[in-house]
Amino acid sequence: LLKEQLREKYGIGRQTVDDIIGELQKPSRDPRDTYPKPIMQQGVVSFEDLKEGMKVTGKVKNVVDFGAFVDLGVKETALLHISEMSDSFVADSLGVLKAGDVKEFTIIGLDSDRRRISLSLKSATARRGGQNTVMRGRASGDGGVGAPDGCRAAGSARTGGERRPRPSGSDDGTHYSPFAELLKNRS
Repeated sequence: LLKEQLREKYGIGRQTVDDIIGELQKPSRDPRDTYPKPIMQQGVVSFEDLKEGMKVTGKVKNVVDFGAFVDLGVKETALLHISEMSDSFVADSLGVLKAGDVKEFTIIGLDSDRRRISLSLKSATARRGGQNTVMRGRASGDGGVGAPDGCRAAGSARTGGERRPRPSGSDDGTHYSPFAELLKNRS
């Protein structure tokens, strides 16, 4: 009888009244218990608490062609570029991560002016030694470590794998442009 009076007084359905009564009978239950806990890190509550080289736990919010956006528990969302997702070449970021993944990242860059955070999943040895390996690979004309098959460095495709000598004297920025002569004639 009380349920019917409540339905009529508040203009709600029978199921809604039953749900409300059922929830009121469990006073200590928190409906948020079933949701994943927020990622909180000791001593990290704002952008200013972050430091380059710091290991942080984050949750992937969105995966896009060029990388992933990661929630670190601070106001700003961090970016994990596709080139920093693995020690080896990654062709498709969706093959490595998905929204909701929780991982441990390394902060590799902080831009305090634009409040941007850059992350990496690479191992420490790959971050330290990987760049030298890539540059040696490109200089030899093979496209670099992790480059897709058939890719070559732009300079090596023109000259058959040999590097052009740098011009001596002042560089006006047109020495490596195939349109340099056209641009000079128009000025």
